[in-house]
This record gives sequence, structure tokens and C-alpha cells, in this order.
Amino acid sequence: MLAGVRSDAASGVWSAIHRPVVGVCGRPPHAATIRRVLTGVDPVAVEGAVTAWALARRHDTAAAAERVAAPRNQQRRVYAVDGKNLRGAGQSGGQQTQLVCVVDHAQRLILTPTEVIDGNEIAAFITALNRLPDLRGCLIPADALHTQTGHASYLAGRGAHYLFTVKDNRPTLRRALTALPWRAAPPAADPGGERSHGRRESRTATVLDLDQRPGHQLLD
Repeated sequence: MLAGVRSDAASGVWSAIHRPVVGVCGRPPHAATIRRVLTGVDPVAVEGAVTAWALARRHDTAAAAERVAAPRNQQRRVYAVDGKNLRGAGQSGGQQTQLVCVVDHAQRLILTPTEVIDGNEIAAFITALNRLPDLRGCLIPADALHTQTGHASYLAGRGAHYLFTVKDNRPTLRRALTALPWRAAPPAADPGGERSHGRRESRTATVLDLDQRPGHQLLD
């Protein structure tokens, strides 16, 4: 896939063309060998091995140096959770294969790709994060689908922080948030904006401290 091929046969042709690169350990694999290996491996075992390999080879020293030099609010490790359709992979019934992945922002690594079973992306959230050994102090952003009480309790139990989007799938929570005194919050500074996806984006954040307010456990 990374080389631009889309089939077992194309993979075999690519291996033959690039024999000096892929043939260092012997004869390049035939298309039938590639197909037999890919259909015979355990996906969960492969995902676990790839995640362990990526975690073991992160540039920890460089990352630590960057965190020390960065402002305090940028030193926290961020693991974003998101679901995607897997390009070029289909199931026997014609459905697309869906994955929930954890993305390490600092190192730009995709960790713990977890298959979504029967379209239940919510269940795959905790399965994916369970494969990471330590979440203490980490920030876990996720979209509105994962704004769930169970997810919040799970992350709090592992010592992590969460940043969830609230939309109409949680109407009671959204109404409670809308009723908060946003106008009384200090005005947010203009970050200046940046160019992304062919347009200039400018985002601001307004923060309210709910610790001293009745009913601040909004997700309960």
C-alpha cells in the first residue's frame, strides 16, 4: 500500500522490480507467498507487535528534550483516538474495514489499530487504549461519538485527562453546557491563525472552572 500497489499480484511484481532492496534475505516473495502470509497471520497479534515496535523505537531522548524546552501546557503527551475506514481493504460481505486508532501527536505515530466489530466504534475505544501500557497524565481527545460516561470513567481510572466534543448525541449535557456563564469568562486571545486545507483557520478557546459550581460532574 505504501508503495502504491493494490493487489497481491502487484505486490509480487513490485518485489521483483525492487529485488536489490527486498532480496537481501533471499529471493523476493512471489505473489502467492504474499497472499498466503497476509491471509494466514493473526491481525491482533500483528497490531500488537507493530505497536510494541513503535513504542520501543520512539525517540524518547529527543522528545524529552523538546518537552523541557516547550511551554508547560505543551509538555503533556497527547493520544488522539479516531475511527477511519481502511483504504483498499474490504470484508467478505462487501463492507469496508473500519479501525479505531490512537495517534501520538508528538511522534506522529499511529498506535494500536483496532478493528471495529459490527460497526461498534464505541466498544473499540477502550480496546485500543488498553494496549497502551501507561496513560497517566496523558490527554485523550476524541470526537462526539466517544463522549460517553464509561469512557470518561475509564480514562480517569487510568490517570488520564480527556477532551471530548459535545454534540446532539448528548442533548442533556449539551443543554447544561450551553447554560453555563460563557459571557462572564475572560476573553480569549487571538492566536493569529494558520493555513490549513487551503484556508486560513483561527481558533480560540474559552475555559470555565466548574469545580465550585453545583452539578459540575456533567458526565455523570
